[in-house]
Amino acid sequence: MPKEIFSREYEFLARDLLLSFEEIARVAALSVRAGVEKVRITGGEPLLRTDLEHLIAMLGGIDGLREITLTTNGTLLSAMALPLAKAGLDRVNVSLDTLRPERFARITRLGDLADVWAGIMAAEDTGLTPIKINTVVMRGFNDDEVVELARLTLEHSWHIRFIEPMPLGSSVPWEPDRCVLASE
Repeated sequence: MPKEIFSREYEFLARDLLLSFEEIARVAALSVRAGVEKVRITGGEPLLRTDLEHLIAMLGGIDGLREITLTTNGTLLSAMALPLAKAGLDRVNVSLDTLRPERFARITRLGDLADVWAGIMAAEDTGLTPIKINTVVMRGFNDDEVVELARLTLEHSWHIRFIEPMPLGSSVPWEPDRCVLASE
């Protein structure tokens, strides 16, 4: 999250106001009864939630639920891929906007691209497939990497999705001319 937004606009819920794993599983079970067949765990960053593999196991016990997916930034995935797979996670989506370490460091402010890459490889090794890579393409920032990112699908059985950016509050200027639209 951009530093300007994080520091000024968002107040995070107190931990006791977050849904418990039991509450999440109950909502999921009711949703499955209403016809939902797939559940995606997302966030913020879901891998920050302690004992996430317990939630995955609880969801895996819901009759009629065909798929459990997790969307992550991938930085903690290398350590979590095996426990999550053993708990019943089916696959992962990883948000990855660049393959260049210096750009990655600029986007994340604290992240290391090597950690994400290790997470993706761990996910592949543990069968959390097909892996889907989500990339927000921005003109003049990472649009020069589109072919390189797409090429990953030739080297691995991954899927890549180029997605449009979302405006994230008033602290960061919205620059529509930098957006690469899906139609492009």
